[in-house]
Amino acid sequence: MKKELAFASAALALLSCSKVALEVPGPGPDTTTQFNVDVRHPAGTSTKAVKLSWSEQDVVYVFFEGDTRNFLKMTRTGSGWNYEQKPGNIQLGHGRKLTAVYFPYKTEDPVYDAGWKFDQRFAYYLSAEEIQYDLSVDPYTEKRMVNASFLMKPCGAVVQFLIPDDNPVKGKYIMTEPGVTPTACGTIIPGGRIERVDMRPGDPMPCVTVEGEGYYFFGILDPSKRGVPDDYDFSLIEVDPKHGFAIRTATKSFQDKVLYHEENGFIWDLGVKFKTAFDTPVNYVDLGLPSGTKWATGNIEDSVITDPLLTGSYFSWMRTSYDQDISGGVDTAAELIGKDWRMPTREEFRELRDQSTWEWIESDSMAGYRITGPNGLSIFLPAVGEITNGTKAHSLESLYWTSTAGDEGMAYHLHTGEEIITHQCSCGDGLPVRPVFVR
Repeated sequence: MKKELAFASAALALLSCSKVALEVPGPGPDTTTQFNVDVRHPAGTSTKAVKLSWSEQDVVYVFFEGDTRNFLKMTRTGSGWNYEQKPGNIQLGHGRKLTAVYFPYKTEDPVYDAGWKFDQRFAYYLSAEEIQYDLSVDPYTEKRMVNASFLMKPCGAVVQFLIPDDNPVKGKYIMTEPGVTPTACGTIIPGGRIERVDMRPGDPMPCVTVEGEGYYFFGILDPSKRGVPDDYDFSLIEVDPKHGFAIRTATKSFQDKVLYHEENGFIWDLGVKFKTAFDTPVNYVDLGLPSGTKWATGNIEDSVITDPLLTGSYFSWMRTSYDQDISGGVDTAAELIGKDWRMPTREEFRELRDQSTWEWIESDSMAGYRITGPNGLSIFLPAVGEITNGTKAHSLESLYWTSTAGDEGMAYHLHTGEEIITHQCSCGDGLPVRPVFVR
């Protein structure tokens, strides 16, 4: 009997020692890893379409401390999670941590560049940072066992907005609201924290297009607007998908609407739907300039604002047509297209020059500058030349009137040649007008 007890004790001791002493096998081709990662959804938190739990085909990316080459891609199935080590076997270690991130829409797998990076996606995401995982080895099969359980958390007071469209076009729309800050998952340090990319409050929210659903916009709501009825003012900007400059803008206000509130510790998301993209479009765009000046998206032709690529009409300074008689004078924009518009000043053109990025674009059908403001929105200023003594000068220069008078018989205009400047020319010359919105 003593021999049997002694033998049993020795066997248990041997088994116990083998569990402690056995090192984690290396990443060789014969090494098998079993992942048991419990990624808990914060029930009650909206992710997409106000869902309350994981859905099939949801993907969570997991990054492990000490490995800058491989990551774990978890895809939700009907029976649980499917695990993929990509592109190869993950380097694991005792006492290390992991970081996980979830996007509400399909995204390409990340690449490593001084940290794991996805394509910039200014969208709502859930994440878990610096999570300790348990690593063990089955003493019989030498299979590595990775065990972790954690709750995913949202990145802030997220609100979402939708324009329904069964066939959305990528790059067509941008939305802004003064109290919403676009945010993105920037760099993920394996096993560490997520370096978030926040833009300025009111900067454009880039759009996520979802086939069969429409255009989604996301952002973090300003603390002063959370949980209370407020007035929200949205600007929806239609953009030329090919060239990236604004075409027109529509505004919409929601009064006494709560866009965000918390109940029982859970974050809820209103999901405002815009039924139509443009009920009352306006041809201007806010470029985020320090002065707040809103520039028209096109030139003036007759009594309308043209398409951004068109030249428009030529006018003598402060007149409604090209006319050698320069006596008198009116604000060309206010007179032709209404009191909400006016001609820009010399200082406003200088601000546009100094505070924006100017990029020359030329093709068979167009030539001119794409001008991108501090907030990333753009307008296009075609090269249109001028009329002097009744003769149209065809050139690759952009000349536009300001409302600022110069010396006698002269006025200031924008001139883009070898450099972008404002200087004087005869008030009788014919130049186009790019107006600004004043309401």
